[in-house]
Amino acid sequence: MPPDCYEYKQLKLNVKKLPEPNPTNGVICVDELTGAIKNPYTIMSTLSPTQYSFNWTLNGVSVGNQSFITVSEPGVYSVVATDLQTGCISKPTQAIVEKSQKALVAYTMGEAFDDSQDITVIATGSGDYEYQLDNSEFQDEPVFHNPTFGDHIISVRDKNGCGITTKVVILANHPKYFTPNADGINDTWNVVGLKDQPNATVDIFDRTGKFIIQIKTNGEGWDGNFNGALLPSDDYWFVAHYTEKGEAKEFKSHFSMKR
Repeated sequence: MPPDCYEYKQLKLNVKKLPEPNPTNGVICVDELTGAIKNPYTIMSTLSPTQYSFNWTLNGVSVGNQSFITVSEPGVYSVVATDLQTGCISKPTQAIVEKSQKALVAYTMGEAFDDSQDITVIATGSGDYEYQLDNSEFQDEPVFHNPTFGDHIISVRDKNGCGITTKVVILANHPKYFTPNADGINDTWNVVGLKDQPNATVDIFDRTGKFIIQIKTNGEGWDGNFNGALLPSDDYWFVAHYTEKGEAKEFKSHFSMKR
């Protein structure tokens, strides 16, 4: 062909998209006491093993060549997929596998008979935790403000599904009144939250200071009688003797009897 001549030809180019393995991040659950692996995690690719080959690595070391890999070590895993038909190779794509566990749980609260006894939960562990008081909704904040006195259950749940830890919390206080009218509701009076102290006692007095009865905090309580006689509706005073954090304590207050 002369040097000043040229011709056009059409070429058809097929542009193939690079493979995208899209591996899944995940969590390995470990024992909260020993740190032992409780269950491995399987990282999945979205690509078919009949159309692609795979090379998984951790810290630059090859650890698998299937479309998935089951791991028992946290870390940043990388996968490269190769199209078996075109030879196209994907960019290295990462999957992050984290360690998580049930929480070891402790708590703090106000002193017995305080008007405000917030419960603050202390969760120790490598998980992402949320908190529940009794049957309420789980919450991110580990503090429960002014719960009622008596027995409560606090639950700490790992958001990654590695388990729930529960604790029983007892807030000690006293009812402000009771109604001994034999209807089965509030017929006796006692402080609440000291049943686990068999040596704790409560001395009850009338408004003039006359001693009426001594009751045990783990007993049935006072029914409003004195030597078999019904006492009248009135305010009554009490002194509770108990132990808190290894220290002997005394608390004085009053309550009402309503017949």
